[in-house]
Amino acid sequence: MYQNIYQCIKSLQLRDAFDALRKAAGELQDWKLQEDIDEQETNYRYLLKYQGSDDPQREELLRRLQGKLLLAANRARYLHQLRRDRSDLRIFRQLQKHTLPELKAELESVGRELRELDSSDGTPREKHLRYQNLYTVRDSLTDELFYRIMATTDWTEDDQQEATDLMMSADVPVGVLAVMTSAALLSLVLLFDPRKFQFLVRTYCTRPERVLHLRALLGIVLATYRNSDELAYYPHAEQLFSPLAAIGATETDLVLRLAGQVAMSRQTEKLSQHLNDDLLPSLMQSARYTMTKLDDPEQKAKTLEEMEEEMNPEWSKEQEKICNSILELCELQKEGADTYYITFKQLRNGRFFLYAPHYFYPFDPHNSWLGQCLPSYLVEKGSLLDNMLNTSVFCDSDKYAFALSIGSVTPAERQALVSKDGLGPIMGGTATGEEILEMEKSQNADLMLLRNYLWDIYRFFKGWGALYDWPDLFVTPIDFWQNPYLAKHFFTPDTLLQLAGQLMKSSDSVAEAGALYEQLLHRPQYALDLALWQKLGYCYQQTAKQQQRDDDYDKAIAAYEKVVKLKPADSWTLKHLAQCHRHRQHYDEALDYYRKVLELEPDSQPTELQVAQLLTLREQYAEALKIWFKLEYLGAYPEKAWRGIGWCCLKTDRPADALKHLLRVPAEQLTLDDWLNIGHLHQTLRQPKHAIEAYYQARVLSPSAEAFVSRLQADSASIAPQIVLRELDIRLLADSVDGLLDERSGRKNDLQYYLSLAKED
Repeated sequence: MYQNIYQCIKSLQLRDAFDALRKAAGELQDWKLQEDIDEQETNYRYLLKYQGSDDPQREELLRRLQGKLLLAANRARYLHQLRRDRSDLRIFRQLQKHTLPELKAELESVGRELRELDSSDGTPREKHLRYQNLYTVRDSLTDELFYRIMATTDWTEDDQQEATDLMMSADVPVGVLAVMTSAALLSLVLLFDPRKFQFLVRTYCTRPERVLHLRALLGIVLATYRNSDELAYYPHAEQLFSPLAAIGATETDLVLRLAGQVAMSRQTEKLSQHLNDDLLPSLMQSARYTMTKLDDPEQKAKTLEEMEEEMNPEWSKEQEKICNSILELCELQKEGADTYYITFKQLRNGRFFLYAPHYFYPFDPHNSWLGQCLPSYLVEKGSLLDNMLNTSVFCDSDKYAFALSIGSVTPAERQALVSKDGLGPIMGGTATGEEILEMEKSQNADLMLLRNYLWDIYRFFKGWGALYDWPDLFVTPIDFWQNPYLAKHFFTPDTLLQLAGQLMKSSDSVAEAGALYEQLLHRPQYALDLALWQKLGYCYQQTAKQQQRDDDYDKAIAAYEKVVKLKPADSWTLKHLAQCHRHRQHYDEALDYYRKVLELEPDSQPTELQVAQLLTLREQYAEALKIWFKLEYLGAYPEKAWRGIGWCCLKTDRPADALKHLLRVPAEQLTLDDWLNIGHLHQTLRQPKHAIEAYYQARVLSPSAEAFVSRLQADSASIAPQIVLRELDIRLLADSVDGLLDERSGRKNDLQYYLSLAKED
């Protein structure tokens, strides 16, 4: 229904749009929404009444009306969704307890008490109990604040001022304000509200705490990207961004690097598969072994030194393998890959993650949920758990998932995790967190905060959002650098150039990199940059290969040719031009470019291989044979050389030579085409027994009997003049091969049997 409403608004079928919106508002019984729709309909009637007058503002008024109708349609859609959901958001709408000023007063009181507790005396256990009481209240109020912002579909000026007063309070804990910022972000992603957007911009410009500053920055970026349509119709869109005019180079660089992280988030599912299939099983095997040793009563009585002395050398090899897996994870992490999504996915199934705001809690060891299962005073400084929970390598929701899972492990496992003498001596420095801490030092702190927050948002949409069927922000590629508002404030030509370089490294983003290079090459300062033309050609070439599109090969050729005109001796460009022409079956052009490469690199065997293949395709067999024999003599690509010689000999009526070279290819590497050619050659040499065996091997590799017969018929018609298979011959061959199949059914195919026959000759 709502897609139809949006279409009516954008195509100016406004009468139909008003009818549909009135129907939606009536179903919702929302008097405020109905009042807004009636007001806009009245304005539209006045506009129609005076349409004959020469009003220079008529188009602008109509555009404003479209924008307001889009906002009304979004509100109606969001309210319908809240009514359908069986989520905690819907429950909150029925059980609201406090207004924003009341929440502010309550949270300020809790914040002051927490500051007093931080500086007070007492044993760790006593302070933990007091923390638990205060955090239980604080977390309950935080959840309510999150739901209040998420469940309101449009803010009044009073709502905006009350929210701003709360955000600017010095007594409200920063962790609470971070969750509040996340609520505004999610609300804007689902439903554009200019006042909530202004609230985020104000937070970004005024709060000095980096956690708030950066959350607001990411909120502005994602909300702008998500609401491109609404902003296009909003009459004062540019004014929303005016406070960002003073953004410095540091922030611009952060947004640039954030764009790279967003692009990498597209590969999370693919990376998760690799981790799930390869790395995690070995890590779990190590964990099972270690915990088994710790749970063994005899081993508990021994010192760790004695346990190490008893270790089998094979176990040490296994430990080395585990450490290598951990190091691989660390390397992927350094590149910015989300390596922990799958690692912690199963741990996010508890009750804690049934509540939407919990995905956005900054990690705090005193959290009321965490304190029930893992009191902070039990975790020793320097233990594996302490290192994991205090590093910024993991995002906050993953830390909560891991820490909350500690309540379900055995006492021995828990002791190993919370004690500084636990897993370290057994598993080595890597397990104690040294690799993690070292990696953390090498990375930009602000970028890590932004990246981890992006991961929390990703987990929210894939976890809580999937549970309640919310629209997934990450289903489509998030290319926010193409948004005109963000491009104006964050992306200069130089930053776009850097971004294109980042995107080009990923096969999933190479098309976007090409679009950026093309955009940059239209600017005078880049128009003659040959390196950019090469990169543009490469992006088109990779896109053509991925999507099997000939027109992209043509675009790549055009880009490469611009380089060759100004730099004719560039062998890299010449090779790629030849590759593109070969894919387009322009064999003459490809051959010309490869020959130019050979003039620059006379001893390039890969290029000679390409020339030999192209000469063969062009049926210049005598010239091709010279190169094939040279490659065979040099030992370069022997299997390809033997096939090439065999094919050229077959096509020039030298069946014995052709057969000799084809049989030099290792039997396990022979393809369906190879076996068919071998069969044809035996048939030509009047060796029916050998021919049947070769055709049998071809039939084994064929998808069906019909496909095998079709190949025989096609080869007989075109492969070589001396190979003639009549229809009767083909039918008899097919029956003979089928007979062999029946005879040998259930028996492993024996390639050596055919080879023994061939050697007899």
